[in-house]
Amino acid sequence: MVYSALFGNLDLGTIADDPEFKEVSVRSFIIDPLIKKLGYTKENIVLEKTVHIQTGSKKKTTPYYADYALKIDNCFVCIIDAKSPDKNINDFIEQKRTTR
Repeated sequence: MVYSALFGNLDLGTIADDPEFKEVSVRSFIIDPLIKKLGYTKENIVLEKTVHIQTGSKKKTTPYYADYALKIDNCFVCIIDAKSPDKNINDFIEQKRTTR
């Protein structure tokens, strides 16, 4: 796959320095094209969804807030959390443990 077919002339090396490139830009210009290219349609994409993930050896479920939850045959197969490129992802690990 050719990079420009997905992202046009978007320079991933410089977007972190662009104050106008925020989380909504990540969704629109990076995540959305990738999801579409993977073949997901609106029927398979749930936006802003709380999903329950099985964690630990005690089979405990933990709620995670996802910007995107992708489904195949009504089974969630992937969750995605979008962040602006100037954010440190480690600062948001605990955010995934909040219930909405």
